[in-house]
Amino acid sequence: MMTDGANMKKHIVIALGDYYPTPSANGICVDKIVETFVEQGFFVDIVANNTDGIKGQVKTENKAIHFVELPLIQRINKRLKRENTPVIKAALLIVKKVLALRLPLLKLIYPVTSRERCRVYEKRIRAVTGENDVVAIIGVHKPMEAIYGAYRAAAMTDIPFFCYFLDPLVGGYHNRLINERVIAENTENYEKELISASMKTIYMSSHYSNVVHRYKNGVKDKLVFLGPPLLKEYNYSKERINNADKKVVVYAGSVYEDIRNPQYIMQVFKNVKKARLEMFIPEPEEWVYQYENENIEIHDGISHAEMVEKLEDADVLLNIGNSTAVFIPSKIIEYISMKKPIISTYRIDEDPCRLYMETYPNSLSIDERRLGIEEAAKEVDRFVMQRPISITFDDLKDCFYINTPEAFVETVVNCIV
Repeated sequence: MMTDGANMKKHIVIALGDYYPTPSANGICVDKIVETFVEQGFFVDIVANNTDGIKGQVKTENKAIHFVELPLIQRINKRLKRENTPVIKAALLIVKKVLALRLPLLKLIYPVTSRERCRVYEKRIRAVTGENDVVAIIGVHKPMEAIYGAYRAAAMTDIPFFCYFLDPLVGGYHNRLINERVIAENTENYEKELISASMKTIYMSSHYSNVVHRYKNGVKDKLVFLGPPLLKEYNYSKERINNADKKVVVYAGSVYEDIRNPQYIMQVFKNVKKARLEMFIPEPEEWVYQYENENIEIHDGISHAEMVEKLEDADVLLNIGNSTAVFIPSKIIEYISMKKPIISTYRIDEDPCRLYMETYPNSLSIDERRLGIEEAAKEVDRFVMQRPISITFDDLKDCFYINTPEAFVETVVNCIV
């Protein structure tokens, strides 16, 4: 008979990609949800990628992390980065090329890239359900194998299943080697299958238009639209005093030439007189540096914990607009939680961050299409020197409740109690 305290509690299983010890952007969002489930008395079992070669599982009083092995191609890439023996390196490259030969076959199962990997997730989840009182299984996209493995495990165990699309499946990132028509058909078929099996399917609010037109009837009542679940009350760990001549503006996150291009704002900061910009970009590509100037420092990416410290030290935070209405950078919610002044650019009217900035009182929104470089620089100078507006967390919660982890947990709990 089981007497372990963990087994006395109701369990929630969440399957996703990278979570521990280095979470992906989705992993960071899920971690806030895990904390909230725990606060409400649940035990949470996370089934995630084994990115660090950890043996067994990692377990605390209120949660356990169960690892699944990384796909072979990812294990090879990780080994190549640290391998110094020429013969072994050459052998790994040969195996990698052989694996590449199967790419044409992917269109048969895309967006799943490995049926076997789906089974690995399913098997690990079913092992957890066999030992505990599991009341909900949540599959997180991406990877697709995590969400589909969770779906299969829920179907086999008759446990309520929930889909969570932090990234869009239909109309999102896809493999360019596969025909667009095939991608559209495959992803829509998978999406319909997952929604039909779910109690609720939770999307980002920025996915609303993209999703609703496909589901006007039938399963529409299963759809829920929330924001990145990162709005939490933030307590500063130290008092910061900036005695420098210029305010410090910080940007931390990825940039992409075709999606989130920093060219405009970097040119603006060349003309800004009252502030300087520090950018922390994971693996910045060479094209980024052509816009670097004396008023901008470009650094490599840092861990999420280090990023939070940099944001805490900043006078002002920067968000760079997207060229797509589907993707919303989750860090915009972390920015808002810090209650600091935020500069945000946009280049399409439907940029999801634009609505946030129109609601958040301590912000400057700049339309890249309509404001010239020098004029924008003057706006930045004016904004960084004005007195910040006082904001309470209750104010933020009233405006942005769908961006709290409580909103997500409430959606699930209301279905299972």
